[in-house]
Amino acid sequence: MKHKNFLKHLKLTLVIIFIIYQLGTLYVDYYNNIHDIGDYAITQADIINNMIDVEDYKLLIKTKTKDVKYYKIQQILKKEALTIGAEYIYVERYLGKKTIEYIYDSSDDSFGDKEVISNIERYNKKYSFSDGMESSNLWGNLLTGYSPIIDNGKIIGLVGVDYSKTYIDNIFSKYTHKIYINFLVLLFFIIANAFIVKKEKKNDEQNIASFYEKVVRTLATSISKKSDCTWEHSDRVSLFTVKIGENLGFNAKQVETLKWAALLHDVGKIGIPGNILEKPGKLTSAEYLTIQTHPLHSADILKNIFEKDESVADSQMYENIIDVALHHHERWDGHGYPHKLKGLDISIYSRIVSVADAYEAMTAIRPYKPAMDKETAIQELVKNKNKQFDGEIVDIFVSILRNTTEY
Repeated sequence: MKHKNFLKHLKLTLVIIFIIYQLGTLYVDYYNNIHDIGDYAITQADIINNMIDVEDYKLLIKTKTKDVKYYKIQQILKKEALTIGAEYIYVERYLGKKTIEYIYDSSDDSFGDKEVISNIERYNKKYSFSDGMESSNLWGNLLTGYSPIIDNGKIIGLVGVDYSKTYIDNIFSKYTHKIYINFLVLLFFIIANAFIVKKEKKNDEQNIASFYEKVVRTLATSISKKSDCTWEHSDRVSLFTVKIGENLGFNAKQVETLKWAALLHDVGKIGIPGNILEKPGKLTSAEYLTIQTHPLHSADILKNIFEKDESVADSQMYENIIDVALHHHERWDGHGYPHKLKGLDISIYSRIVSVADAYEAMTAIRPYKPAMDKETAIQELVKNKNKQFDGEIVDIFVSILRNTTEY
């Protein structure tokens, strides 16, 4: 037994080392690409700078009138911003510690000017985070490239090209998703490794269940790093599903499966940008499509965890947990997502979580809506019997709700 535990411990240690190596490789790749964007911003600033005649620029600073030369500079800034996808392009007049920026904002197609702290010392050609980032945060708010405007050997201003955080996020979302996945898998194996050491001392099979519950709660809690309401949501959905399962006559193991499945059904939201999860207004079509990917992310994360060590995992239980993560947004009438399953093709576990998930979402406060009262939410469930939800499960849950004041 000790020999087997030693080999398992060695295997897990090697996997941990490999995942750490992968995380390091991803970070270095991401870091290098950030610098590539910084270099690109500087190159674009140089190109735009070469389009601007110094005499036109000096006239802009001197008069700031709507004459032909001022209009010409405006059109250069506007055209280049739209061509290279920059959020802001501007020219800056050097006045010592303070400067005046004449800015084109591509987000609302407008020109403006403002007084800012001088960027004159940050223009140097060797891009670094301190030179190019408008904030000390690694992600930054704006990633900027500068190019000096020179007259008779003296710097009289700058051309600036700003790329927004959204632009950077879109380019490197693949890195963040891979990093999240690898981090969660790493977390699992670290806990698993510690568990094996502990098991060697106690040799208590009941620790297996305790171990997996800790993993479940650690993963579920990690969701709150993206959205404060998501973990509370999963905890309440878990409470509702357990009650439904007990009323359906589920045995202890089935009820335990329901509890864990509900706790983990939204873990994939860790791969959804926080500005979408917490958006106070209506989602755009593109944002709604992004939200609809979270069941796929959830299933991927759980497969990476529960399929790694079949010797301790209850394979059927974890297949059901993964199924719920993937299919809790399917509908009884076949109009759900991601696979448009219909009726009894949807597992009983997913059908239960679907009802509990919908009720909790309706009765909870969200950034985009107030909480719905209990009776109105019940009527919504009833109205959608045999359309969105399994009618039998709705009837059981409504009966539970009408006989309690707890929720």
